[in-house]
Amino acid sequence: MAGLSDRTHGSNRPPMKIFVTTDDVLDAVHAVIRDGFAAVQGPKGPAKTYCHRVVRALHRHEKVLPAIGFESAPNRGSVYVVYDVNRFMAGEAELRQRIVALDAAAPG
Repeated sequence: MAGLSDRTHGSNRPPMKIFVTTDDVLDAVHAVIRDGFAAVQGPKGPAKTYCHRVVRALHRHEKVLPAIGFESAPNRGSVYVVYDVNRFMAGEAELRQRIVALDAAAPG
């Protein structure tokens, strides 16, 4: 997975991850700003609530247009995704590939 890491962050950036609902929402906000998306695993209710908190926190960032989606992840079954519509379209292959790569790199 070195190729994914090389493209998505420099040496001073935290690695990409799939967030859980107990993670700091601001970390997910920074992921959306930096990477264009944040994937969230967990039960439906808490995961959707977490995503809505991320979206609310992103409203102060004028260059980010957040949306919430849902993607299949082979190891986790599925994840919710907060993504920047300015960088990804719903169901876009590149977004799905990044989520699958994250899921494979750190099986839940």
